[in-house]
Amino acid sequence: MNTLTKISSPARRRRLPFPSFGIDINFCRNPQCPLFAVPPDPYDNRGKSAGKVKPNLPSGRVIGSGDEKTFECGVCKQTSIIKNNHALVEEYRRLRGRFRPRLCENPYL
Repeated sequence: MNTLTKISSPARRRRLPFPSFGIDINFCRNPQCPLFAVPPDPYDNRGKSAGKVKPNLPSGRVIGSGDEKTFECGVCKQTSIIKNNHALVEEYRRLRGRFRPRLCENPYL
């Protein structure tokens, strides 16, 4: 594969993790922001022409790389650490199983 093919590859790169079981917590967390809890465009649109970028999806910036990524809201400029949605679901299930009330036959035990 030559370098030109790599540069003009039609595959879109994700800048945010995939949702897990419908849960996606990577959004603006400022309650006063008009984009509070609105999921941003998960794809990296750098280098794309304005005609190919969907204008109705809220945007922002992803700063950093690897495990040190943060999302900066495009409106209020507040930053939040990008979390792994799958790991969050796993931790929720673990804690839910641990603190689930046990049903026993004698309620006074």
